[in-house]
Amino acid sequence: MPNFKVSIDGIELHFVHPPSKKPDATPLLLLLGWPDSFYRYHRVIEPLSEDFHVIVPSIPGSGFSGKTALPMDTVADLFARLMTETLGYGKFIAAGGDGGSIISMSLAQRYPEVLLGYHVTGYPDQNTDFAALTPPEQA
Repeated sequence: MPNFKVSIDGIELHFVHPPSKKPDATPLLLLLGWPDSFYRYHRVIEPLSEDFHVIVPSIPGSGFSGKTALPMDTVADLFARLMTETLGYGKFIAAGGDGGSIISMSLAQRYPEVLLGYHVTGYPDQNTDFAALTPPEQA
């Protein structure tokens, strides 16, 4: 997989970016939890890159990005700049689970003009009382 590193505001960002062979493909920002690795998506990156320009960054504080963990809103700001300024994508889709859900929601709230849509998994609302969930919800 093509791996890259860039520095945005002094923060080193690592990302995997296999662009689609279709020049007009939609950019897809795949986000993971923390701590985690881009390798989580190793089985889907290639198939997705048939129709999407796939970008899978390492969240600062884990993986191959800068070693200092940052607030999720700050990470969303960095990833928005990665997508628009560094990679030149005017609009993109974000998808993620765990911490990636929180970053995706932050992107939607902070950058609605560039986000085409987002998909999240899990309980990303940061307010869920897991002890109050019913047994089927917990399962």
